[in-house]
Amino acid sequence: MVWIEVLDPFGTPIGRGDGKELDDGTASVVIKATSAGTYSVRVVDGAGATGAYQLSVTPGDASDEDSAGAIALNFDANLEAFKVGKIGIAGDEDDYQVSLSEGNSYRIEIVSVRDGVVAPIEDSDLTLVWTPQDGVAIDIVSNQISTSTPSRMASSTFDADMNGVLSIKVSPSSDQDTGQYAIRVLNLGINGGDEAVDRVTDYDSATTELLVIGESQNGALQSDQDVDLYAVSLDAAQMLVRVH
Repeated sequence: MVWIEVLDPFGTPIGRGDGKELDDGTASVVIKATSAGTYSVRVVDGAGATGAYQLSVTPGDASDEDSAGAIALNFDANLEAFKVGKIGIAGDEDDYQVSLSEGNSYRIEIVSVRDGVVAPIEDSDLTLVWTPQDGVAIDIVSNQISTSTPSRMASSTFDADMNGVLSIKVSPSSDQDTGQYAIRVLNLGINGGDEAVDRVTDYDSATTELLVIGESQNGALQSDQDVDLYAVSLDAAQMLVRVH
């Protein structure tokens, strides 16, 4: 597979295209010239094959979604905030902000997105900064996924101890990587306890609301032994639903 690499006037690599940027396998790289001068392009076949190729240089799209500031994420009716983004230029990073509520647990994750044109970034990193209401910004150590997990997309969980704003920076693991991704923030509900009873004998219709048909319910299993019990009314008869 042919890949290309762009070097700045000083010979430093600033962008790489390995054929995974577009869904048709074409190697493509977008760079933003930081200074005037002669830039070089290196064409290599990773498999050591020989043959003809076509190289073209065209004006690129230097627009940046967050050029005017961090992009606001808003939760929908399913308590999910979702946004598709793109690292269009090597070295780009995208900034987001989302308001979190006191006492709730959240999961922040980057997922792959394909639209038939732009391929997803290979892997990603998250940088989190928590600014509590009327407080000072705090850098959060992201408890990202284990390296043993097949996906290389970053994810993290966070418990909000008070109302505030979480700032999220998304970047590819390699500063030469470009591609598409989606950021998703899930409200997992109240932290620090079990939001649903575990046994039918513990269910109390006087203190627990029924599930509404057609609507979803977010929950969180607190341990590998946890079981959550819900109820829904069907034709005047209750059906107990256990999620574990």
